[in-house]
Amino acid sequence: MSRIYAIQLDYNVTEGQYHRLLSELSEEKQKTIQRFVFREDALRSLVADLLVRKIIRTELQISNDQIQFETNTYGKPFVKGLPSFHFNISHSGNWVVCATDDQPVGIDIEQVRPIEFEIAERFFSESEIRDLEEKTGKAKQSYFYDLWSLKESYIKMVGKGLSIPLNSFSCRVINSQVYFSSVQEQIPAYFRQYEVDPQYKLAVCQSHPHFPKSVQRISLETIVTAF
Repeated sequence: MSRIYAIQLDYNVTEGQYHRLLSELSEEKQKTIQRFVFREDALRSLVADLLVRKIIRTELQISNDQIQFETNTYGKPFVKGLPSFHFNISHSGNWVVCATDDQPVGIDIEQVRPIEFEIAERFFSESEIRDLEEKTGKAKQSYFYDLWSLKESYIKMVGKGLSIPLNSFSCRVINSQVYFSSVQEQIPAYFRQYEVDPQYKLAVCQSHPHFPKSVQRISLETIVTAF
């Protein structure tokens, strides 16, 4: 059964709490986070890792020190020794999100901001570009992020990174229904969009059509006090 979780970074994490939470991660992950130039980027990465760890602890009753993350050939992370537990994380702006399932899953959240639409010509399919060009103003900006988040969620579900060209498959949103086609990969792909914040786009891709009805929100304070 798939689940979707979201955390809003609206809680002031003190310096002491930050370093205590950092110590709960693997040494490799700690070093990765410490390389971030901006504290906001480091906090998003830290909270994302802690969120997955809390989910595993709660759902699978596994202690934090027993959780080991590895990556596949393309860099997609998985939990060592838990082949039936799949997860994917994403973060943008003030949000960190995670999707879990017993089958491959992908999730993406994007903050809606001004964009140079020329980027679509590099990464979108011809049909996606046509659909985008039919829109104007805020509707065009909104639809751009619809497509971008949907495409990212698919790439992350498949788990092969950008070895799959972004313009080799197409998404289309009509009356909140997502339609998908691909000229390369022939695997089942089902999509659903959720709203956690009007300034963000959240998309999930699964290999089956059974999505949760809603997103489970977890407060950042809950994460801080759980470790």
